[in-house]
Amino acid sequence: PSNILSFRYPMMVTYADRSDDEVYAMVKAMDELYSHYSKVSFAAQFWELKYSATPPCEAAFHPASVKYFKEKGVWSEESQKWQDARLARQAAVIEAWDEALDSYNKMREDERAKGNKIKSGEGWKEWWAKVRKDKGLD
Repeated sequence: PSNILSFRYPMMVTYADRSDDEVYAMVKAMDELYSHYSKVSFAAQFWELKYSATPPCEAAFHPASVKYFKEKGVWSEESQKWQDARLARQAAVIEAWDEALDSYNKMREDERAKGNKIKSGEGWKEWWAKVRKDKGLD
């Protein structure tokens, strides 16, 4: 097996701190200009708003995207439930990551006090996997 990152097509990814105006303008442009690129490839058909604004996908939608989807009538109650659950999971993963990092560093500190030096990152993958499993995030 290979560990790779992949995304459902279509999907644009941005940082959550991007301005609402910027994200809204991009989503709107992709929608309004759809007819200009809809036939450039087989996959381009899936950029039509009725497909691209539909969960599930790998990440929660930016709030400005949701605003546009609502205005266009393609955002449903089910979409919002999915979005809320995805945002809650994201918050749980962030909290678990912070806790795991703190506990991992504390373990290294305790081991160092005993004369055992654990290199930074050594055993982290297993540590994080255990924290995720313990918190039900797998």
